[in-house]
Amino acid sequence: MADLQTHVDTAVRKALAAADGDPTRAQRLLARWAATDPRLMAGLSKPFLAGITAHAVQRVSGKKIPSAATPDTPGAGTKRSRRPTQLTPEDFEAVVGRLGQAIGTSRAPEGMSALIRAPQPTRAGTGHEKTLRALAVTYARQRLERRADELDRVNRTGKSAD
Repeated sequence: MADLQTHVDTAVRKALAAADGDPTRAQRLLARWAATDPRLMAGLSKPFLAGITAHAVQRVSGKKIPSAATPDTPGAGTKRSRRPTQLTPEDFEAVVGRLGQAIGTSRAPEGMSALIRAPQPTRAGTGHEKTLRALAVTYARQRLERRADELDRVNRTGKSAD
């Protein structure tokens, strides 16, 4: 086992070095190497073998089969406590409320309604309103000046710009 893990670790280091530290390129290299190196493929897939085999059996048999824990799997042979399969409505609302809570706020919003209800828009400050008005006046003045220049040109030449 240790020898197989050493082989995988060595291959990962070589892939990272060949990829100049780029994880995506290193993953592609490892996948290419694993296709031709059975030991590397076995070492990479060993932690996922129980899930892979369960999926294959489920796909062929058409029945959902719980994943069997192998002796190498951490926690194999230990009893797990049974988790509830469904949340109570109150717990669900509390979880959703926490998910909708903005970072830095001290109070969580009230459940689903906080996620569905759109936040109220804030009113623009007086400085912002003044700036927008000044921009609108400037734009309107420029339009009037361009129109007046065009009319002067038409009056002088007798031809329209169109």
